[in-house]
Amino acid sequence: MPNTQMLKFIFASLIGIALSTSVFAVTLGKANLVSNPGESLRIEVPIELAPDEQALLTTLSASIPSASAYERLGISPKILDFNTQVMVYRSKDGRLMVLVETVKAVPVSEDIFVDLLLTLNWSTGSITRIYTFLNGTLPKFIVEPGQTLSSIASQMDPGSPEFSIDQ
Repeated sequence: MPNTQMLKFIFASLIGIALSTSVFAVTLGKANLVSNPGESLRIEVPIELAPDEQALLTTLSASIPSASAYERLGISPKILDFNTQVMVYRSKDGRLMVLVETVKAVPVSEDIFVDLLLTLNWSTGSITRIYTFLNGTLPKFIVEPGQTLSSIASQMDPGSPEFSIDQ
């Protein structure tokens, strides 16, 4: 009887491994922002494809979901205001990539974060990922021992109309 249970366990494990590799056959990797603040955004995202899924190459396409998808997730759709274009390509070193570019420059504003929803489609499925980018620079302050939050806040631009020290 123990041999039967062991065989069932091994069989179930093999099925689990087979299912998990097919579910993760196509993934989007870590995005790389290659543009500078205030310029048109240029973002490169690697596509990772399982070796047995090479036939999917001809069916891959990328897109940016509509503003309603952003709203459903509670994230800012402002990237859509800059005429965002997306394409799948192969880099010089042979890696499969998604390129996201805005035609218009994205100004550095009081909201220095830019959210991107990216969908990758292929013949047997799709995946959507959320990426957030810093489009600007964060102010840096040296905090001394014993310093209060109010004293740190007062180091920020006190004349800024966007916030008060209390905020």
